Amino acid sequence: MSESSTSRTSEYFDAHSGAWSGRYAVAGHFKDRLQTALDWLPAGPGTALDYGCGSGVLACSMLQRDYHVTAVDASSGMIAAAQAALGDAAGGRADRFCVEQVDPGTEGGEWRGRQFDAVYSLGVLEYVDRVEELLAGLANAVAPSGVLVLSVPNRRSWLRLIEAAIHRAGKWIRPLGIARHLTGEDSYLNLQRHQFEKDQLDLALAAHGLVADRTRFAVAPRFLGRLAASERIGMTILARYRRG
Repeated sequence: MSESSTSRTSEYFDAHSGAWSGRYAVAGHFKDRLQTALDWLPAGPGTALDYGCGSGVLACSMLQRDYHVTAVDASSGMIAAAQAALGDAAGGRADRFCVEQVDPGTEGGEWRGRQFDAVYSLGVLEYVDRVEELLAGLANAVAPSGVLVLSVPNRRSWLRLIEAAIHRAGKWIRPLGIARHLTGEDSYLNLQRHQFEKDQLDLALAAHGLVADRTRFAVAPRFLGRLAASERIGMTILARYRRG
């Protein structure tokens, strides 16, 4: 990721860190994604890595399920929010979790070289430059019999194609005052660098000894109902991989 795009991504998440947890408190795809992530979390006790922890909502839920949690993020604002949330959730017991801010340009850090029973990275891979390197690092962090859970944009979704078309037409649509989340200067699509296909992920992770055991396509307008579970509709891939 170039220095300018790295800085813009960090600034975006810093700016949203104060209100990020609130996105999980209301009905919508953030809440649905969190529930799926928790449904796929093996029973504790265990150790967990939440890479791209944001404000710590998932990490706190992991802690409450008897996991020791390592929460990692590149945004200083998100790290501060996660530190405070985990401290409260742990009742002041700092031995139950650790928080690490990483360089957004390298995605390195002390978490590398360690292994965890559960490794989660939700809504992260689409923003990084060296996807293969980070994906390999996350895979290598999965302990024997452990799991890796990812959430990424689905390239095969027709809704993603429509979303991209609206984004590209932003200068004509913005004056209408609609679809600001897709056309505005603060749109996440200005920062998104990648989308993915499920078989692409399967192949990349198989090279590191991980096999998919659960998949869900999700996120679509509510009126589409069950169609969101279709690969051609669901805008997000949620996938769990297990090491044998």
